[in-house]
Amino acid sequence: VIVDEAQNLELPTLKVILTRMAANSKVVFCGDLTQVDNPYVSPFGGLAALIEKFKGNPMFGHVTMERTVRSPLAELATQLL
Repeated sequence: VIVDEAQNLELPTLKVILTRMAANSKVVFCGDLTQVDNPYVSPFGGLAALIEKFKGNPMFGHVTMERTVRSPLAELATQLL
C-alpha cells in the first residue's frame, strides 16, 4: 500500500491505515513535512509523530531525501510560504 501526501493526514487516520493491514502487508507513507497544508495537522503531528513513535522498531524504516527534484518555483514557495 502506498500512501502519498501523507504529511496532510492526522495521526488517527494513519492509525486506521496501519491497523487495517494484513500479515505480510507493506505500507509506504510518502510525504514532505515542509508541505503540510492541512489546517488540522501541524508539522509536528501526523506523519512526523508517526515517524517519532515508530523510530527504532525493526518493522519500521524511515528515509529522508536530501535533494529536491521539484521546480525552482515550487521550492521557493515552500521556503517562503
